Amino acid sequence: DVKILLDAYNSGPNNTAWWLNTLRLINQQMGGNFDLAQFTTDSIYRPDRVLDYNLKSLTRQEIRIPAADVSFTLEEGERIRIGVGRKFAQADIEMFAERSGLVLTNQWKDEKQYYALCEFRKAPDAPTA
Repeated sequence: DVKILLDAYNSGPNNTAWWLNTLRLINQQMGGNFDLAQFTTDSIYRPDRVLDYNLKSLTRQEIRIPAADVSFTLEEGERIRIGVGRKFAQADIEMFAERSGLVLTNQWKDEKQYYALCEFRKAPDAPTA
């Protein structure tokens, strides 16, 4: 369900703080001047089961990153893509494992089956490198 995904990635100050870490590091390590208080999360789910993790600027900002010799204007409402996540169906996971010479040996899912942690092992008949 797209609404469940977007709610999970866009909800509340903890998620926003998590995504702001990227900009915080640019500010700290590269002398950037992103105003972290002027961003909110604005993730987008695409039909190909890709989730774009975005931060949206709440105001116009003149950004400078001296260590990279970069300057640009970030307009109000403009997004910065922080990351990309892919969402897989069970059949996709099994297909990717097989194509990669792996076997799915264990899988743990939350009670609603929204999330899975997968354990893979090299398939017995997989070629060695």
